[in-house]
Formats: sequence, C-alpha cells, structure tokens
Amino acid sequence: MPFSAKSVKKFNALARHPKAPSGMVPNQWHFDLRYIPLEPTPSHLLFIVQIESSFVYSERLPLDVHTQSTGIDFFPGRGPKLRLKDVPPPHAPWKLTTEDPTLADAVGKEFKRLGVRDELCTISVVKGRPLEIAQEAFSRIWNSIKAAIAITGLAAAALTCPSAIMFENIKLDKWGGKDGDDDSDKALAYTQRLMTTRPLSKNPQGYAAVGQDMIKEMQANLMIIESKLYGVVCQEADEGNGESAIDLALRLQFGINCTPSRRLFRTYLVKAIASTSSSPATKSQAHALLIDWQVRA
Repeated sequence: MPFSAKSVKKFNALARHPKAPSGMVPNQWHFDLRYIPLEPTPSHLLFIVQIESSFVYSERLPLDVHTQSTGIDFFPGRGPKLRLKDVPPPHAPWKLTTEDPTLADAVGKEFKRLGVRDELCTISVVKGRPLEIAQEAFSRIWNSIKAAIAITGLAAAALTCPSAIMFENIKLDKWGGKDGDDDSDKALAYTQRLMTTRPLSKNPQGYAAVGQDMIKEMQANLMIIESKLYGVVCQEADEGNGESAIDLALRLQFGINCTPSRRLFRTYLVKAIASTSSSPATKSQAHALLIDWQVRA
C-alpha cells in the first residue's frame, strides 16, 4: 500500500482531539516493531497500544504483503485470519510515543518528508511503566496467536514473547569479505557459506573427510568463478535459474568480481525461492542464506 499525497492529505484531515473517542483516556498511542517467528507466515509487525486502556492494534509489515503470505510462496499452508471488531471511527492520534530514540527520530523525519501534520512529527520517547504495559498487552496477543495455530504445552512455553526491536546504537556487521582477501580467500568463504546451507554430513570418516571435501569444492568453485563471468550468472539468475541466483548472491556477499551488495544479495535469494524451476533443495539453500541475511540485517 504505497503512500501518496492524497492519502497523507486524508490522514491530516482526520479529527484529532486530546482525548480518545471514548472520552475516558488520552488520545496518545505507543508503537514499536516486533518480529513474529512463526510459520507459515513469519514477519515483522507494527504494534500500537493505548497505554491507559491497553487497546491494541497491529499491522503486518510490509503493508503490501497479503496477510496470508510470507511474501515468498514457498512455505505451505495457511494461517488463521484474525479480525478486529468494534473499531472506532477513524481519528488521528494526539500524541505518539515509542521506546527507541532512533526509531522515534526516523519516524518523525519520515512523517515530515511525507507531509504529515507537524504536531505528529515529534515522537516522544518513554520509559518505565508504559513499556511494561505495552509488553503485557503484546503478551496477550502473542498467546492468542500461539493458541490460534495450535501451539500448546511445552512448545508454547518455549516460545517466549518477542520484545520491541531496538535500533539505538545498532551496528551492522560489515557486509562482504575481509579487506585484502584474494580470490582464493573469497572462494573459500563462498564455499564455507554454501556448505552451511546443507544437511550435516553423515560421513563416518569425520572432520578430516569434511575438510578434504571442502578443499575440493573450493577448488571447483574457484574454477567456476573464473570461467563464468558475472554478467552471464546475472543473466541466468534473472531468467529464473535458481542455482545461478544463489551463485550470484554469494558473489555479491563476498565481492567476487563485483561490488558487495546486501540489498542485491537478498533480491537474488528471493528470485531463487520464487523460481518455478528451482528444486526444493535449491529453495531450502536460499532460505537458509536468507535467514542469515535477516539476522545480519
């Protein structure tokens, strides 16, 4: 759901008062971002709560992905559809708060860029009891989600309630290989990364055999990298070759004859997963790499 000048104008025209429509609590809303790690639709979530009443609202992110989809049509099955009832008439908040100063600053700047009314472009940062109430409110949602998809008993107890994602002082790992890596170093990193996406070896010869296999595979990968130009791999990946898409993604991770790119790494893994010609094994490898990307991102 892309934002437009028309939608922002419509939002700015909404009624806005210090009190919520009930007249009993402040028209003040706390928000944060959380991650729901549950199949078949793992996703990030925008969580909004009115602290005094514990009235909650949530939206799956990104907004343009259908609620029943992962955005990647590989996971089977359908999750339950949850609906809100008795939603009050649309109205604009009087004040917005969040826990993370970095998120508050980023949202405020984006609101200003979009043309949202000035009063809402300053997001207040709160601590203490409001955060405890927000966590308690989200815990109830979390428990209802687990119950709705039949996660009970020890499994439910093991899945602890997600906390708000904090961006303050976050430091991303350097994307790509180490400075000064030569072609052999990059081929080794490429091979090691690819091998982590496969089932554990059942070779009875143990680690020595695994090490020998890695050396052989590294040499083979180095030959492929040297003989197959980046442009050729890119064309094959764009045409739907899942294995080439994974090859290209790893080249983009370690800067093999190209500029490392975190964004394009993900783009080509999604292509590998979405390709109708990709085998289940190829899709599984792409998912494994994508999970690592998500953690690093």
